[in-house]
Amino acid sequence: MNSEIFNVILQWTLPPLLGAIIGYLTNDIAIKMLFRPLREIRIFGIRLPFTPGVIPRQRYVLAESIGNMVSQNLITADAIKEHVESPDFNESFGKTIERLTGSFLDTPVRGFNTPDLSFAYESFSQFLVQTLNRFFNSENFLASLDTIAGETVKNFSEKKIKDIFSQLNVREAISKYILPFISGQQLKSWLQKEIAGWVKDQMKKNTPLSTLVPPGIIDGAVAVLKSFLPNLTDAFFSWLKESPVKNEMETQGRKLLKTVLDKLNFFQRFVVTVAQYESTLNEKMPDIIEEIIDRLKQIAIDTERLDEFVQAIRSGIDQWMANGMFDLLFTEGIDVNEKIQILFDKLFDIIGSEETHQFLLASLDEILEKNEDVSLGRMAEEILGLERDKIIAIILEHMHKLVTSEKTAEILTRKIMEITSGILEKSQDVPLRELLGIQDDVKTRIDAFISKKIGVILQEKLPQIVEGFNVKQLVVNKINGLDVESVEKLLLMVIAKHLKWINVFGALLGAVIGFSQVLIKLFLP
Repeated sequence: MNSEIFNVILQWTLPPLLGAIIGYLTNDIAIKMLFRPLREIRIFGIRLPFTPGVIPRQRYVLAESIGNMVSQNLITADAIKEHVESPDFNESFGKTIERLTGSFLDTPVRGFNTPDLSFAYESFSQFLVQTLNRFFNSENFLASLDTIAGETVKNFSEKKIKDIFSQLNVREAISKYILPFISGQQLKSWLQKEIAGWVKDQMKKNTPLSTLVPPGIIDGAVAVLKSFLPNLTDAFFSWLKESPVKNEMETQGRKLLKTVLDKLNFFQRFVVTVAQYESTLNEKMPDIIEEIIDRLKQIAIDTERLDEFVQAIRSGIDQWMANGMFDLLFTEGIDVNEKIQILFDKLFDIIGSEETHQFLLASLDEILEKNEDVSLGRMAEEILGLERDKIIAIILEHMHKLVTSEKTAEILTRKIMEITSGILEKSQDVPLRELLGIQDDVKTRIDAFISKKIGVILQEKLPQIVEGFNVKQLVVNKINGLDVESVEKLLLMVIAKHLKWINVFGALLGAVIGFSQVLIKLFLP
């Protein structure tokens, strides 16, 4: 009885159980054959079927398919844009920016003194030079410069001397700043170098002097000379009457008298000796010299003579200005560098002397006193022979050359970097936040600004960014760069759990098939 029951139970349970086992095992083998064997197997040179597995054999096709799937359905511009525009991303991104800027600003200056940041100094210097150069050469800047310079010259030209200098200690300012500067070695070296280079350049072109110096400048210089001649003449003859000079003139007068007397014949010599003319003239020599100086002074200060003298000087200048630089210097056999060196040595010796300083200060006092009710524009017109518009044009021409020169941007950049380096050197242990004086509210606005700007750039440039990344090729290259075992692990990480359900479904189907067989046998005769 028991054996019959056992047989009945086996008839009902064994087919489904075997079906389930077979279904499970066949599906498990089929799944494994997707990956295994990893490489083909050959026996007697013949490759066994189904080796290697489907996936190892089709790995490159699989990589291409995965790349297409990821780039077309997962990591797309629309998907990323939707994520970037989400509140969660903006909040997280804002906090990231806040942490980054906080870490950056809390770093002491010393933390930025690393070799790998040395390029930043050079890069910033070049950027600053280019930026300043573009700014100085921009039409808007030059137009603004023209307007400001024109208005400034106009306003100053209308002011009277006494109004300008009433609140200024001109003598002190000139003594303390201007005179030391114009007689200093730095100005001397710079002028000497610049003038030597300019003269050589003009010599190559054989440029006539008349084209280098505007006629108005010459007229103004001659006018200044003419205005100073009476004072200069008076000073010159006063100098002649000083004891050392006058004594020397008396000595030379006696020598001249002796030379003249030595040329007389015996009879003439006898008459002079008897009449005691020689001793009388020697005694009267100081009075004679005094008389000669007074007569010469009367002639020199005569207005007509002064005009003739000035005209002669002007005529000589015009003849000299007609020469070319090369013809003039080559004909004279002049060593330009040597002559310029000698000229500047003597010139700056004179400029740097106390006598010159006192003379300039005294002359300035006299000019200011005589012209206190004269406007600057009128004075410039009288002295230089230039009207206000011409002065503005000359100033603007030189200012344009100065500010548009690349050297100006380089010099300004060098000064900025020197000042900045000095400040940073003294602030090595100071956090950048403290050095820049950035408060919490300012940092908050900076963080918001950076987050907003980066967000706008991401939204606007997202298609180009995604296209530039080439997500498909990135995925394909990554998968193709893996070995077969790694590809298997990568796929199993995604579908291992789901593949187990295939085994379960196989077992269920096998059990159903086995149970079906039991039912068929039951109903068949």
